[in-house]
Amino acid sequence: MRTITLKTAKAIAADWHGGQWSALYAFASGGVLNGAQEPRCLSEITNELNNTNLAAKQRRRLERLKEFINHQILENGKSTQ
Repeated sequence: MRTITLKTAKAIAADWHGGQWSALYAFASGGVLNGAQEPRCLSEITNELNNTNLAAKQRRRLERLKEFINHQILENGKSTQ
C-alpha cells in the first residue's frame, strides 16, 4: 500500500481531531510532526479505531493516517514539511 501524501494526511487529521488542543489538530494545522506529537497522534487515532461503530471507509482513512505517521517515525523524526 502506498503512503498517502502530506496533504491527504492533514485532511484526515482535520476530520478527526478532538479540538484545538489535540495533537491531530496541531498536525492538521501545521503539517509538522515532532517527537512529542507522534505518540499523541497515534493514541488519538487508536482511540478512534477502537470505536466499533466506525464505517469501513472511515476505518481505512484512519489506518492510512496511522501508516503515514508510523512512516514518519521510521524516518527518524524527519519533518513532514
